[in-house]
Amino acid sequence: MVDVALRPDGRRERRPVAVASPPEDASAATWAVFVAALLSRTILLVTASLLLWAALPAAWAWIPTTVVSGSMAPQIRPGDVVMAMPVHDRDLAVGQVLLVEDPNRRGTLLLHRLVARTPSGALQLRGDANPTPDVRTVKSEAVRGIGVLRVPLVGLPALWVREHDVGRLAVTALGLVGALVLSSRLSGPTGPDVIRAVRHGRRRRRSARAERIRSVVLIGVLAVVAGVVVANGAAHAAFSATAANTGDRFATGTFACLQRAPFAHTYLTYRFNDAPGTIAADGSGNGHHSTLTPGVSLAPGSCRPGDSPSLLTGGVRGQVVTDVAVDAPQVFAIETWFRTTTTTGGMLLGFGNVQTDQSTRYDRQLYLSDEGAVYFGAYNGTNIAISSAAGLNDGAWHLATATMDASGMRLYVDGRQVATNTNARAEVSTGWWRIGFDNLNGWPGNHTTFHFRGNLDNVAVYDDALTPTAVQEHFAAGR
Repeated sequence: MVDVALRPDGRRERRPVAVASPPEDASAATWAVFVAALLSRTILLVTASLLLWAALPAAWAWIPTTVVSGSMAPQIRPGDVVMAMPVHDRDLAVGQVLLVEDPNRRGTLLLHRLVARTPSGALQLRGDANPTPDVRTVKSEAVRGIGVLRVPLVGLPALWVREHDVGRLAVTALGLVGALVLSSRLSGPTGPDVIRAVRHGRRRRRSARAERIRSVVLIGVLAVVAGVVVANGAAHAAFSATAANTGDRFATGTFACLQRAPFAHTYLTYRFNDAPGTIAADGSGNGHHSTLTPGVSLAPGSCRPGDSPSLLTGGVRGQVVTDVAVDAPQVFAIETWFRTTTTTGGMLLGFGNVQTDQSTRYDRQLYLSDEGAVYFGAYNGTNIAISSAAGLNDGAWHLATATMDASGMRLYVDGRQVATNTNARAEVSTGWWRIGFDNLNGWPGNHTTFHFRGNLDNVAVYDDALTPTAVQEHFAAGR
């Protein structure tokens, strides 16, 4: 539409007039295109982000490797990209996932977990899905790095190339091309088409040209980054024995540090290496997952040994609590790493009959006093507690372990037994395992607050009493 006006000199002037299309004129088809374009752009951005996440650590000399077989399932699956960080031999520890030169296949890599060292210093590996260790050991010189980061599914195209799976490759390529085409049409029903001026042609041509440039750039980024991932090769998580693989819906958390295999007799364990959120996944494989309530959060770490992510508790509110009520055990062990400088004490780990508020029946408690002493308490008609020396609120990481069986109660700190009691029974009840907070009324020691303030990590409950040797091994394995 054009408006003709007279200028002061009597000459006519043509002025463009904007014409508005009301939002209600938008058709269902227009909305469908808009939603499809928005979804396509989201898919492209997520894909690009995953590829960048898998490729950028190569700038730090980390090794991105595509997993092509499944003996590390359910935690690591074919098509995942695992980042391996080069380390010195002295930093290798039992429980780490190692990327090594495959002793059975020259020129290929193997991704398995370190389960033991032989007297000669050789490394004994095992796939998580394999019931027995690998037949052949490897030398420390064959280690390319330790797995520290997993990016799920990004390596699937590389896996399909190796398997000559043309069908899936073609479908994926067509899907990406379609997503690129649709994403270039991202304009809402009330967007650029709502107001049209007569002189809009040039602007629309520039807009279309810009969209084409952005699409070409995005394709280039995807191609280059995917090339980096693929070019860094693949690793077999090869089966060396019959697999006994059980699935776990939380075992494939995105962008998590790789967890070490659980110790024997583990009923539940939380490494707090999860992706950000409110879920603490049970690393034992038993499905005893927990929820983080407001007031606690996950503290980041580097994924290096001794510097993994942990749970951060603020000392005011919040806790981690199991999702499902269970019967309290009579034979058990509980364990947690903790670090704090608090002088107000607080609950580390315990069992209570209430999930959210203060419990009315509560024992099997590991808690800290204001002076920094660790206490282990059980109720058997009266509160019975044993304790360590004070001073553990020194800002360093410490491991607290408590056990109970027919021989009584034992408390360990940093792998050493510090206190015992002959009491062999705790209160019979049903409830929840609680971390960072619960009722401490009536228990010995000074504890200004029930909320612990500090860091907790590798919290575990065992369905058997740990031996002194096992406790020492847990401490030696570190965080």
